[in-house]
Amino acid sequence: MEQQIVTFYVGLYVVVWVLFLFPRSIVTRIAFSWLGPVPREHETLARYQLRWGFYALDGLGQIAFLFVVLYGAAFLYPGIEENQWFLAFAAFALPIGGGIALVAALGFFFKAAKAMWVGPNPVYCAQQ
Repeated sequence: MEQQIVTFYVGLYVVVWVLFLFPRSIVTRIAFSWLGPVPREHETLARYQLRWGFYALDGLGQIAFLFVVLYGAAFLYPGIEENQWFLAFAAFALPIGGGIALVAALGFFFKAAKAMWVGPNPVYCAQQ
């Protein structure tokens, strides 16, 4: 078991090192691209965390839409809900992803409220 863990981390280190060697490749740009809202000039931390919360809710909405579409397909094609891949995706992965998105949104909203009412609430300034 320890050998597998060491092998995994050595492999991970090698992959990140190779990506670092080729910073202009498409794979590197995808692997290290920024996901989510970028802080704006003169924006408070509370406002930034609020935008992150709405970003997480957007992900939750996409997951809910896909959930409804898949169960609509199951209604139209009655045999599909017995398929193992359908069950793994629609009944297992999507609810977990939705739960993660909901918890993330609530966490960001809590952080925004805490920064707004309790502090600290610093203002973002771009480095010069």
